[in-house]
Amino acid sequence: MNGEATDCQRRILVVDDDASIREALAESLGDEGYRVVTATNGVEALTLLRPPGELRPCVILLDLMMPVMSGQEFYAEQQRDPALARIPIVGASSSPSRCGSRRCWACSTASVIEARAARQMKMGPAAPPWE
Repeated sequence: MNGEATDCQRRILVVDDDASIREALAESLGDEGYRVVTATNGVEALTLLRPPGELRPCVILLDLMMPVMSGQEFYAEQQRDPALARIPIVGASSSPSRCGSRRCWACSTASVIEARAARQMKMGPAAPPWE
């Protein structure tokens, strides 16, 4: 296991504007021993990730369709910041049309999210699977 995967301490950032989805993911992942931090949109997530907070999760579970800052806008901003660009993202959308779009790289069920997060924590960051 590389240093980055160890440093994230089983922490996952869940970014979703739907409170019920945020709470369900936080509870489910928490029950599995993950330390979950939540944000309601991309702007709030960036605030947590940048100084003074400097949160470093193992993976970010990101809703693609949110007000204030969408998942795609968040991703673009994340990639502009070298300190954040290596944090892996699992994108999800409850909209079937978004899941079929070219820019949606993962339409995740809970098991897919769990498997991807677990793999990232063991293997460390991977190249972003965008587009």
